[in-house]
Amino acid sequence: PNLTCISTGSPATTVTWMRDGQQLSLGDTYIPIQTVTDRRLSTYNNILVIKAASSDIIGHTYSCTVINAFGTVSKALVAFTPPTVTISPHETPTAGESFSLTCTVTLAEGDYIVGDSGSPVQWKGPDCASINSTLQVMTNTYISTLEFNPVRISHGGEYICQATSTAGTIMDYAKFTVQIPIECNPECEYGDCVATNYCKCNEGWRGPTCSHAKCNPGCYRGFCKNPNVCECDEGYGGLQCTDAMCIPECQNGGTCYQPGLCDCRPGFYGSRCENSIP
Repeated sequence: PNLTCISTGSPATTVTWMRDGQQLSLGDTYIPIQTVTDRRLSTYNNILVIKAASSDIIGHTYSCTVINAFGTVSKALVAFTPPTVTISPHETPTAGESFSLTCTVTLAEGDYIVGDSGSPVQWKGPDCASINSTLQVMTNTYISTLEFNPVRISHGGEYICQATSTAGTIMDYAKFTVQIPIECNPECEYGDCVATNYCKCNEGWRGPTCSHAKCNPGCYRGFCKNPNVCECDEGYGGLQCTDAMCIPECQNGGTCYQPGLCDCRPGFYGSRCENSIP
């Protein structure tokens, strides 16, 4: 990586490069380059080219110290840390759906992606070459997305997202399996298909396809039309269809014991107990 330290001062300044507070020995590993950007103001562009191995850079703070006859100024430039890489989400998709994996690479200030692979973020996994990927670049952040449209059973497996910066190489893993779509044939009418040809019925419904309503305690002279709602046979009524109906009603205290038939009290007779015995 390269570090830049701009210095301005009169009389002209000299620059000393430091690592963790210790002066660097300049040479093949640390190469200083100085260019004049404004000679009138004695402004210099000081660049330190670092050719050390990543393991010798990570975790160290580099700084430049500018000195002239009137004083000394130091500025810390960067503490090199490896990039962070995270993959999301971690879930189980269903075959035929749209699914994506997103890899977010975050760099420390002053760090940058290196390599000649053609892409700053590398994916490894089953059949990656045939899967479309997109890349969004922001300040110090790269967001790469693998898009499965649709996801297939063969896409299941382990995926690796890798990025290499001047501070090192880092990667993250995601593993998923693709589940087979669940189907119920015929469909569940009042419930959910929770396994192949298996319905979990909503409350108040029963049967292989959840198409039959449940009435508690039941419909005695009729059928259960909706949960706890009976539709009675002709001639019967009541919540559970237990009441025979006589139209017109039985008179003089008579009881309707079958549809259209009245049981009269002593002293009365007739189809509706409408007559009294003299």
